[in-house]
Amino acid sequence: MALSAAMVLAASCHRPARVADVAWRRAEPGLDTADLSAAGLRVWAVRFDPDRFRLRLVWSAAGLAVPSGLAPGFVAAINGSYFEPDLRPSGLLIDEGREVHAAAGGSGALVLDDGRLAIVRLRGLHPAPRASVLQTWPLLIEPGGADGIRGEDGKRSRRSAIGLTAGGYGLLVSVPDDGISLFSLMQLCRRLGAVVAANLDGGPSAGFALAAPPGWSAPSATPVSNALVLLPRFQADTAGDR
Repeated sequence: MALSAAMVLAASCHRPARVADVAWRRAEPGLDTADLSAAGLRVWAVRFDPDRFRLRLVWSAAGLAVPSGLAPGFVAAINGSYFEPDLRPSGLLIDEGREVHAAAGGSGALVLDDGRLAIVRLRGLHPAPRASVLQTWPLLIEPGGADGIRGEDGKRSRRSAIGLTAGGYGLLVSVPDDGISLFSLMQLCRRLGAVVAANLDGGPSAGFALAAPPGWSAPSATPVSNALVLLPRFQADTAGDR
């Protein structure tokens, strides 16, 4: 189904954010990119095959920058979830089965088991013994497909999101400029094919990089507590803290 030349993501008393058509381009086998930038707003998305690529949770008690604080070798990298001023995670963080920080308020959780992503409600969380877990909120698209954001509040910021398509492909979404609300981000994730999606940290924490063509980069403006890196599934694991 053809998309309009520029879609209005949300109607409010403010000028709505506009993005270009969704046109996926093959960067390499199992990895597609979409540049939806329009009207001065950068909007980038990466879609990946979990049989070819895996996600890894990276964290540091001292903080890290995205992407400069990450070791080379990643295909893509994006900031993780919320954290306190002293860089402690604001919610649950489990690193390959070891709890780093306990759960707090928040609706959802990202679960990485053998690098494969699941997005679940926190209250239904039952991770495998060696899984990594990152608590996040709000859920943009609830497990089961319902809207996670019920209305437009007009609060626009830099945004990051993660999701899964109906076919099980992962999605990384970055809006590295001020100018999109959570409601608009939810709609954007749906346009990109997400059937479940979660918001990551935004504002100055939002950071994103794509090492594969076309080589996007929008560094985080401040150190962050944690990040997610996308790695080739059959390559030696070198990405992480420097």
